Amino acid sequence: MLVKKQTNKINLYNHQRQALVAMSMAEKGQILMPTGTGKTFVQSAHISNHLNQANVFVIVAPRIMLTYQLMEEHNKFYAAFNLFPELMFVHSGSAANKEELLKARANSNQPFEVIATTNSEQIKEKLQTSTSKNRPIIIFSTYDSLERVKLGARKAGKKIRCAIFDEAHYLVQEGYHETLSEFDAEEKFFFTATAKHTESDESTGMNNTSSYGEVLYHMTIASAINAGLCVRPRAHVLDTEAEYNTEDFKKSVPKIIYRAAQEHQEELFNESSDRYSIRQPKMLVSLRGTENIDSFFGSEYCAQLIEDGYEIYAISSQHGAVVNSLENTVQRSIWLKNLKESLGDSKKKVIVLHYDILSEGIDASGFSGALLLRNMNTSKFMQTFGRINRLDPVDRKAFSQGVYKPSDTEQMRKPYAYIMFPRFTKGDLNNSEQFKGYIQLMRTLGADLNDYSYSLDRGDDGGNDDPDEFLDSLEEMKRKIGNEISGIYSNIESEEEAKKMFMALESEDVEDAFAAFADI
Repeated sequence: MLVKKQTNKINLYNHQRQALVAMSMAEKGQILMPTGTGKTFVQSAHISNHLNQANVFVIVAPRIMLTYQLMEEHNKFYAAFNLFPELMFVHSGSAANKEELLKARANSNQPFEVIATTNSEQIKEKLQTSTSKNRPIIIFSTYDSLERVKLGARKAGKKIRCAIFDEAHYLVQEGYHETLSEFDAEEKFFFTATAKHTESDESTGMNNTSSYGEVLYHMTIASAINAGLCVRPRAHVLDTEAEYNTEDFKKSVPKIIYRAAQEHQEELFNESSDRYSIRQPKMLVSLRGTENIDSFFGSEYCAQLIEDGYEIYAISSQHGAVVNSLENTVQRSIWLKNLKESLGDSKKKVIVLHYDILSEGIDASGFSGALLLRNMNTSKFMQTFGRINRLDPVDRKAFSQGVYKPSDTEQMRKPYAYIMFPRFTKGDLNNSEQFKGYIQLMRTLGADLNDYSYSLDRGDDGGNDDPDEFLDSLEEMKRKIGNEISGIYSNIESEEEAKKMFMALESEDVEDAFAAFADI
């Protein structure tokens, strides 16, 4: 068998080993780890313990693009230990996914073909073939195609040794949860950074232990930041004269993005200029919908940003994947490959526009900040933060060598992940008030209570509010955040946790309030 040479030794961190030990002692359960802390290698390490027999493993993800990414990450781990299971994709891939499949085959470290199908007969044949050769097989499937995996395994007469559900909070949706309840495997493990709960522990939420098992391992984002596994958040309040209603907001989006890019670039310059490594902005923009992409690309602000040296990537179900122009459409796999290269280039300035596609799971690290132009529930907010909180490789190496610590932000190359909030100064201010609640949530994740920045005074464009009046003390925070908590009540993991927060806020113990938030 042709085997590509593996040169990278993979060692697990302490928190990964702890999660792995917890999995070894259970047949079902939840592993809750923040984005960027290596949950994929925990999955790989568990599976690798059972690759000495012709076992069947299933790894499930919400998106086709993510199944390919998972395959590459898993295969990297197995190859490091000279393990080469057979691989297969089960999803309804379109023409846009063919290039990604070819790439997955090329990187598989195996001379045989890696196929993608939803045909239960083909699944059956692949399982029977691997069994006849006494080889283990790993199937990477989407949640939408999981039913086909079940049918193919039944036809082949094969039991599934272990099923791993990535981004498991998707299973709370009624249709997916029904598929889960009918899916049989000897082991079931559920991985996510943001567990979703329902009011009843007998419903579809992850507090239903009969469906998801107990929480086997849980690392909070605050713990991950303190351990030097990701960077802390920093709020950037962007003053704007825009009104938050449908028509005025749509017209204001291009200007808001332009202003945010200007201010973010200046913020990064001020932060990094004394460290002899000027960081360029790489900004993720979460939009309200595809109409925002239309208005932005047709604006003078887009043209000006491109002239200023920005590469502008956008992706949506309506437009596909485009770069710098709606007419410049590229295959998603190529788009993502080019985006990753641009994010990794310290000299490039990048803006990425999306609605939801990049918020979960897709490994495109290198972002310096995110601009939020739509309301998000707590789970989606945390997933978006997970896209921008990755450590800079220089800092990661410095931590491991003891050059400086995660608390030494003045020495870090990337000390913060910036969340940019437009604070609307006209019309309905409810939106801005809700953003203030999220700013406080960010602070419970590791940001200092005084750690936020404001729009610079840019004349007619705003900046007129007195910063001292904005959350200027803990008592002021308690008063202002009450309404915001009510606004996100339904998104909190459980009614019990919500009540804890209300009680803490009503008490005189501010630390209790923070602790309640940090448990989210």
